[in-house]
Amino acid sequence: MGAPGKKHRGRKARPDSPNPPSTDFEEFDQYLFLVSRNVDEELDEFLCQKGDVQVARWLVEILSNWKHWAAPLSHKDQNTVLWRIGCNPLFLGWNLEPRSKLDYEDQIAIVQAAKEVTLSIPLLFAPDEPMENAYYMWWDLLASDVVDRAIGSAILETLSDLSLHPDVRVQISAIHGLGHLQHPGRPSAVDRYLQFHPELARDTWILQCRSGTVM
Repeated sequence: MGAPGKKHRGRKARPDSPNPPSTDFEEFDQYLFLVSRNVDEELDEFLCQKGDVQVARWLVEILSNWKHWAAPLSHKDQNTVLWRIGCNPLFLGWNLEPRSKLDYEDQIAIVQAAKEVTLSIPLLFAPDEPMENAYYMWWDLLASDVVDRAIGSAILETLSDLSLHPDVRVQISAIHGLGHLQHPGRPSAVDRYLQFHPELARDTWILQCRSGTVM
């Protein structure tokens, strides 16, 4: 592969943005979606050179329209990209922790954009088709170390709403996220879900999510 900025063969066109992306964004996009090899070093370099705030804003732009960015990709490749975002090397969830350099508005933008990933599940997977594990782990990766009450409350509200989505895969992703969210409202949010699914009231996994002991 050549130097950053060169076009990569086989890359599919991305959806148009209302604001044309900068050259830096285009280079970042190319590396983020280059799934043929490990690009941790290149993505880490973007963090070092552009900073957490800029990279987080780029990711918000991508995640806010995830269904369109992900549609050209295989499910396996979608999984790869989401793990890059939520885990090594980008660790998006770090931006929701106390040490984050982002202000509250940027943090809330991450939560709102992250919601679109979960909402895209029934659009990217056929009915009854299992979702990839990054979709299941998504909110665990983002929310498990959140301690700020305001950010935690925003995530709680988001996950509570997602848990009532008609698609069971969206529900599972949301309930699993609630299980890793350290917030006093978590039991009530799971109880709200159980009001619509009383048959699961004794389900071990659901109860672990309610208590915050789920793995």
